Amino acid sequence: MNNSYHTLLAFFDRASEDSSDFINGNDHPFDSSLIETDEFYAKLVQPSSDVIDDNACALAQMAFKGLGGVLRKAMKEQLPGGSFFQPTDEIREHTQSVISHNKVPERVFGILDFFLRYRPNATTISNEAFLMFAFNTTSERLQSLPITEKEKLLTECRKEGRQMQAKYKERLKEIEAKRRENLQNKQLALEKKQKRELQVKSKHTNAILYYGLWQRPDDVENILAELSNTEKRKALSSQIRFRQKVLKQTVIEKQLYQMSEKGKAYTLEKLKNNVIQLIKDAADSPSEESPTQEIPLLVGKKVIHTFNEGKWPGRVLSVVAVFPEFYNIVYDCDLQENSSPNAIYTYTLKEDYRNGNLEIVPEV
Repeated sequence: MNNSYHTLLAFFDRASEDSSDFINGNDHPFDSSLIETDEFYAKLVQPSSDVIDDNACALAQMAFKGLGGVLRKAMKEQLPGGSFFQPTDEIREHTQSVISHNKVPERVFGILDFFLRYRPNATTISNEAFLMFAFNTTSERLQSLPITEKEKLLTECRKEGRQMQAKYKERLKEIEAKRRENLQNKQLALEKKQKRELQVKSKHTNAILYYGLWQRPDDVENILAELSNTEKRKALSSQIRFRQKVLKQTVIEKQLYQMSEKGKAYTLEKLKNNVIQLIKDAADSPSEESPTQEIPLLVGKKVIHTFNEGKWPGRVLSVVAVFPEFYNIVYDCDLQENSSPNAIYTYTLKEDYRNGNLEIVPEV
C-alpha cells in the first residue's frame, strides 16, 4: 500500500498545480486500465467547449490541495521519510501477526456496543469474557478434548476466574482513586486561579477607590490637573487596569490596554488619550439599568450601604456604562450644599443587596 499512497500523493500534488488534464480525462492517479470507461465516464470527460472552465479548474485544484494535505497527515509513516515506507526485516518480523484490515475489531466493538445497551448492568469483565470465549472459539476446543482434561481445565479456570475478579476490583479501586485525585487537583488549581483573580481584582479595586472611576472625559482633565506627574501615571494606570481586569471592558484596539510599546513606557498624553477613548467606547454602549428577578431597581434610590466599618447612607446615581452590574453611588458624607459631591464610588450593588448589605430607604 505504501507505493499506492505515494502514487496517489504525487497525483494530488500534480493536479493541485494544473487540473486541466484531469478534467479532460488524460491524467489519473493509477493505471488507466483500472478505470471503467462506460458512458457516464465518457460524458464526464467530454469537453463542452474548446476552453476549459477556469472556475472548474480552480475548484478542482483547491480540492486536490486539501486532499493532499489530508493524505500527508493521515499516512505520514507510510510516505517517504516515514518509519514504515521502507520497512526493515525486523519491522516485518514484528508485524507478521498484524491483520491487514479492521473487520475483526469493528465487529468486536459492535457486539460490545450491543451488550452495553441490551444489558447495561453487566460488568466490563463479563462482557470481555463473553467476547473472548466467542472469538477465540473456546467452545470448539473444549469439545475436542477428553472429558478428564476438559474438567481439569475448567476447574483451573474457575480458580483463576476468582483471582481475576479480585484483580479487576482492585484495578477499579485504583482507577476510582486516580480519578478522585485528578478531580481534587483540578479543584485546587481552580481555587488557586480564582484566588489569584480575586487578588488582582482587589488590588485594582483598591487603586480605583482612591482615585475614583472616571466616567466622563471632563473628569480626566479635571482630576489630572490636581495631580503630580507621578500620581498622574498611577491614576491613569489604575483606570486602565480596572476597566481591563475588573470591568472586563471589550475593546477593538488592544493597544488601549498597553502601558508601553517595544520596552518604552507610554507618555502621560498617550495614557490619557487611551483612558478617554475607553470612556467614550463605554459611553457609546447601552447603560440603562436592567431589571433582575427578586431585586428592585436601584438607580435613584436612597440606600444604606453596610461595610465592616459601619453603615453609610447614600444615593444610587446611575449604572456604569456597558457594565450593568456596577453602580455609581454617592454617600451623604461626601455631599456639600450647592456643589458637586466630593467623591462618587462604584460597587456591584446587586450582589450587596442579595447578601443583605444594601438596604433601600423609603422616601417620604
